[in-house]
Amino acid sequence: MSIADLGSLGEFVSSLAVLLTLIFLTLQMRQNTKAVKASTAAEMTSQWLTQANSAATSSALDAAFNRVEESGSAMVEGGRPVFYFTAALLKTTEFAHYQWKAGNLDEPLWKTHEPAMEGVVATPHFGEIWALQKGWYTDEFQAYVSSLIEKHQ
Repeated sequence: MSIADLGSLGEFVSSLAVLLTLIFLTLQMRQNTKAVKASTAAEMTSQWLTQANSAATSSALDAAFNRVEESGSAMVEGGRPVFYFTAALLKTTEFAHYQWKAGNLDEPLWKTHEPAMEGVVATPHFGEIWALQKGWYTDEFQAYVSSLIEKHQ
């Protein structure tokens, strides 16, 4: 075998190595994308469960919701837990919205947020709270919430 033949063989072997490396990297990227999506889904679920648990077990929050419902205003004395509970729900949903838009959250999981958000938006005190909190959220999320509000008017 001549030096030229060895050079050609070396080029062929290195081409195969590059091709195998690209295939390996593609598989790794797909695996990483799946892991990011799973992690995002787990984080969202954890946040929602924490909030649901808070709502289900907090007598202070329950009393605050009763005061808000009786008065018709979220700004009633003792209604502050409702204000911050709503903020927590909105921030969780904003995070989910961002992750969905970035492709880190699957469409079916994102769609489970819409009925929950529609329920929140439909509450009598939401408009009052939203007017005070709207600036806490991105323009894109504000547009999303506005679209839900329009659906319920």
